[in-house]
Amino acid sequence: MPSDRFDHASLDYVESRAPGQGRLAPRARYTSDAIALDLDGAWRLRLAPSRHALTPGFEAPGLDDTGWELIDVPSSWQMADVADAPRFGAPAYTNQIFPFPVDPPRVPDANPTGEYRREFALPREWPETGSAVLRFEGVDSAFAVFLNGVALGNGKGSRLPTEFDATGALRPGRNVLAVRVHQWSAGSYLEDQDMWWMSGIFRSVALLHRPLDGVGDVFVHADYDHTRGEGVLRVDAEATGR
Repeated sequence: MPSDRFDHASLDYVESRAPGQGRLAPRARYTSDAIALDLDGAWRLRLAPSRHALTPGFEAPGLDDTGWELIDVPSSWQMADVADAPRFGAPAYTNQIFPFPVDPPRVPDANPTGEYRREFALPREWPETGSAVLRFEGVDSAFAVFLNGVALGNGKGSRLPTEFDATGALRPGRNVLAVRVHQWSAGSYLEDQDMWWMSGIFRSVALLHRPLDGVGDVFVHADYDHTRGEGVLRVDAEATGR
């Protein structure tokens, strides 16, 4: 369920050293035959130049975003139309100097922030039992997630997948997913290296169904005795909803 343990209107998570709030515990990734909805494709995007220029109530389902730009997800916003005239800034390369003043864990107020919105219809065959999970395979740098105006949580650690429980916020029919993505965060200090700096929802997004008493997580133990040339394979499985 969405968490009420933190202030959803606050931007403190951007400079927090915590990996996120409201996110589900990491788990093994495996192939499942449970129903899933691919949320890749065209999203609406407004790029705010700073934390002081954000859209009030950008997460509201009724917000008129028809005047916003369209961007493909997954992608980095700096790469949109980069061959012609970049719409959302240009890729930046650094190998010695930070791209912003060094004052960990703080980042500048002039922190470009992408406000993403995506409308989708829940399939009629979506089961009424079990749970629903929103999975982000990679978002750079910090981000907050809202479904139908309900805050699900926030996260950072751009090269890791992040999951949120969407069960309580998901509706039959029309749904509106809103994601606020900040170019810089406390995580930028940890992730800095000789690299290109690019931002946005740069890996896939999906809504996953987790059947009640299905496999929630697995841990594989592999022991091998080289003197006998024999081994033991043990798999621990955890059911969902437990």
